[in-house]
Amino acid sequence: MPSTQSVPHFFVMRDIRDTITSMYFSHRYSHVPSEKILKARAKLEQMSEEAGILHCFQDQTPKLIKTQRSWIESGAPVYRYEDLFESQGMLLLDILDEVGFRYDKKPLVKSIQARTFEKSFGRKPGEVDIHSHGRSGVAGSWQQHCTLELEQFIDKHLTDHLQFTGYK
Repeated sequence: MPSTQSVPHFFVMRDIRDTITSMYFSHRYSHVPSEKILKARAKLEQMSEEAGILHCFQDQTPKLIKTQRSWIESGAPVYRYEDLFESQGMLLLDILDEVGFRYDKKPLVKSIQARTFEKSFGRKPGEVDIHSHGRSGVAGSWQQHCTLELEQFIDKHLTDHLQFTGYK
């Protein structure tokens, strides 16, 4: 197997606050049931939305910080999910060019254009469907669910990481 030095690779990072908020809605409503999802769903169903989101932040923050930091510290190029989404996927072409990945541009462009948020979910970004894996399609939507308690948790446990990742 070739070394990772010769294999084009990169990391697409999303704001950890959006990741965890999305995780709450996915576990609570939209992920296909598996043993793990059913267990999480049963727990979340017994909580208010606010309590469930806070629980996900408390439960997932350490693991997600470790994952994001490992990729950033690996030296791999890092791109923002929000930029990729804003470009409707077309930024992927620039990313692949930058990392030296060889590909046939025409079928990739066609595939990207066929899988925009609107085409995939039948609605515009910002139109919310909590039962869809593509719940809102808007970066920063975690703010709509931010309570004082969650804000305090973020300030205490995520401030350094948000600065490290450039999200604050």
